Amino acid sequence: MLIADPKRFYKLSGGYDGFLDELRFIAANERSITPATKQKLRNSPALVATKMVPKQTSSKGKPEDGEDELYEAVHDLMVASNAVINDDQLAASVFASHVFCAPQEDMLESFYGSLGSPRLSALVKEEFRTGIEVKDGPALAHAERMRALIIERLPLFLNDMRSTSRSLALSWDWLQKPDNLLISSVQKIVRVITFTQGTFRKVEQQDVSASARHLTPTSFLAKPGPLSLSLSQSAQLDMYEVAGGLCRLILKIPRVQDSLLLLTLLTTDLRSLRRRGYNSQ
Repeated sequence: MLIADPKRFYKLSGGYDGFLDELRFIAANERSITPATKQKLRNSPALVATKMVPKQTSSKGKPEDGEDELYEAVHDLMVASNAVINDDQLAASVFASHVFCAPQEDMLESFYGSLGSPRLSALVKEEFRTGIEVKDGPALAHAERMRALIIERLPLFLNDMRSTSRSLALSWDWLQKPDNLLISSVQKIVRVITFTQGTFRKVEQQDVSASARHLTPTSFLAKPGPLSLSLSQSAQLDMYEVAGGLCRLILKIPRVQDSLLLLTLLTTDLRSLRRRGYNSQ
């Protein structure tokens, strides 16, 4: 019934939560699904996805239900190719009202991916336009403090990634070399981000406080180029942007929770991290 009449199956399962439970059960038993059935699943609007849309407001400009949140979740059934796996929370926040995302659970994301759901990072292209580098004393000191913090906390993050068998694009031995992790302060950073899915295309730009990228290698054999983290002097530093930028370059397949973990490690004092079981010696 799920394949033949997904909407009826959704209703009989009790709505979103019940339907999600059914999908979890199917995903947990994915190996038992025949190739023919899996192909039918790919072509049927049998997967649920969610996007965030602005709430309808009252005449006073506030959400009708009086809540502070300005967005609400809208669920819909669709084929796998239209449901996007959210592996870039920064992009998801920019295009929240345009992207239907798969449930953010590892097992379901793997199941959706096996049916053809694309990753958000594959649908997004971004460009960072940075202003002139600032090299005065305070700016250089700020950049040096940030580099020292990252070098201090990255081993904790990488150990956590290795303990969960995550694939790293960059190793600790490579990252800790002085010429491979460069931090600089610049006047301004503008992020230009383009989302394309099928015939839909949307471009947004926003001021951000940090951006990370690989510099062009100095020789053909030198790969990858140094990791360069730029910090804006015209915006209050958002450590989540720092964590997200680093994760996209350090991990082969970054996840939203990775950025949140690195954010926690960068912003929590060492004593508290030790109490949580992190070996920060």
